[in-house]
Amino acid sequence: MRKNLAGYWDYVAQLVLGGVALFYLAGSAYGVVSLQYHRGIALLFSLVAGFLLYGGTAKSRPDRPSGIDVFFIVCSVLTVSYWIYEHENLAYRAGAYTAVDVAMGTGVTLLALEVARRALGRPILIVALLAILYAYFGAHL
Repeated sequence: MRKNLAGYWDYVAQLVLGGVALFYLAGSAYGVVSLQYHRGIALLFSLVAGFLLYGGTAKSRPDRPSGIDVFFIVCSVLTVSYWIYEHENLAYRAGAYTAVDVAMGTGVTLLALEVARRALGRPILIVALLAILYAYFGAHL
């Protein structure tokens, strides 16, 4: 369910959405930023906007995010920031990931699935989960 944010949270949403627009306008005008930053910023703003603008349940308050929404936003910032910061190291140790790498990757995947469920509904969540299961277990079929 789409929220109609009010007061402080409306300004936060406008700042987030305006910030991503300014980031890409500045990138196109003043020079190319590394691809890892483009992907990371796009994912980060998509997750934050999704948690700000879409409620988790039909009973969610329409005028502000809940505590769990704010928690998910903080988790989004942490996991995506880790990926942006560690991108080069992740590339060099491909196949030898640490427990932190796996935890951050799992976390951002779960956050993306939750935003997809909120914005698009359960059917897209089921399709995404089936695709993940097929990627993991497909060789055994």
